[in-house]
Amino acid sequence: MPGGGLDDGETPEAGLRRELREELALDGFELGSHVWNREHAVPLPTGHDGQRDRVHLVRVDRFEPEPTIGWDRLRDEHVHELRWWSIPEVRAATSVEFAPRALGRPADDLVDRGAHTVPIDTGA
Repeated sequence: MPGGGLDDGETPEAGLRRELREELALDGFELGSHVWNREHAVPLPTGHDGQRDRVHLVRVDRFEPEPTIGWDRLRDEHVHELRWWSIPEVRAATSVEFAPRALGRPADDLVDRGAHTVPIDTGA
């Protein structure tokens, strides 16, 4: 899932749109429900003490993601590959660390039950 920090004065929704444009060249999409939250406390090289994720459902047709910010910047953010994952692939992956670690469970729940009326906390 693409992501990043908010610029000064930027709303979470505007930040999401910017990050999707920068990291995937995705633009002109309908922003769906805010489905998950995740808070992760960890010292970061930026000097921040962690991150807070707000995950929205965004439905799109399959496309080839291509960062507009360049691979050097993505690698600096520890992104080394962009690809589509099916939920079974996420559940079966053993050499990839997802955030949240158990991403398959909330993804299954989202597909099976739809978005909750209030975003759920996905944990670490």
